[in-house]
Amino acid sequence: MPEWEFQADIPYGQKNARVKLVQEWVTYHGHPTKIDGEYGPATELSVKGFQADNGLPVAGRVVNQATFDALVSPMVRATSAIASGAALAEVALQYARQHLRESPKEIGGDNCGPWVRLYMKGREGDPWAWCAGFATTILQAAAKTVGTTSPYPYEVWVPNLAAMGKAKGTYFKVRTMADAVRVRPGYLFLVPGGANFWSHVGIVESVAGEAFRTIEGNSGPSPNGVVSQTRSLTKYDFLVV
Repeated sequence: MPEWEFQADIPYGQKNARVKLVQEWVTYHGHPTKIDGEYGPATELSVKGFQADNGLPVAGRVVNQATFDALVSPMVRATSAIASGAALAEVALQYARQHLRESPKEIGGDNCGPWVRLYMKGREGDPWAWCAGFATTILQAAAKTVGTTSPYPYEVWVPNLAAMGKAKGTYFKVRTMADAVRVRPGYLFLVPGGANFWSHVGIVESVAGEAFRTIEGNSGPSPNGVVSQTRSLTKYDFLVV
């Protein structure tokens, strides 16, 4: 069962992972509290603040279904299926923009929180940089909508994506503007980090002149999140989608 599905009321005094989830979400919504899995006075106050902001009965000693559903609603919206007859690359952009609108970000530390667990299939913490998890999660959703398989199966290690592209003949470098004419929206970009190593991956949203705009995970000012930014075309490698 996805963790954003309601299971049962979460009352004051509980100590468990569901309390931790509530603490993460109230923090995401602007009512930060310590994320320790213990439903005490501080969590109660944050829950009350969230309830008041969202027109819910202010009953901070319990998180019922109405409060829980409101807390997790950004993730529900981000993961909702899109009805589209477009090609795979365009559908991937539709899903990426849908996630971007909800401002996914780390909560509770580097590579931590419910958004990271979504993109990393439940994993979080220091070893789990999540840019590749984000990009391939988006491609999986798009492929399901289109009725095909993703050209790059779910992956958390960026060099493995580059290796897939090389094996398929879909990997290319852009070092001059002559190379850049190949780049299209929906492609993946890779940040070179040395011989046979790439440190980051994201999705090309649009191309304009000598630059392109991205949608990428595990990026931006701390805490890292899903962001859109611009990059120079001639410094990156790309994967055809």
